[in-house]
Amino acid sequence: MRDIKKIYICGPITPIGNINKSVKHLSNIRAGILAGISLMEYGFSPYNPFLDFMYWLIGGEDRFFLSVHRIRKMDLDWISVSDALLALRGWKKSVGARGEVEAAKKANIPCFESIDELTAYRDRMREEGK
Repeated sequence: MRDIKKIYICGPITPIGNINKSVKHLSNIRAGILAGISLMEYGFSPYNPFLDFMYWLIGGEDRFFLSVHRIRKMDLDWISVSDALLALRGWKKSVGARGEVEAAKKANIPCFESIDELTAYRDRMREEGK
């Protein structure tokens, strides 16, 4: 039986529209980080792209290899080795998140919109011995 452990988290990070973008950006990141913590509490091992901003805080933009394109490519690479994808509220409004869900579906990786759905799926797979 293959257990459902590695969960890729996706959702809106960069805000759109006429809002306080700095506050909304931080709010989106906070939601993603909290989702990762919740997943850990349920025994999952999340890959959390909401932490990608740390590369720029620590690495600085002076490094030639550190680009948005490279980070997004790295994130997409993780989808292919994930057991499932968790799409957070508002993901349909995010171009990046829509691409991540599409990539997961192409790779036959199950996608969920809530932790409850995800844990129910995991528990069902365990019961069925899959």
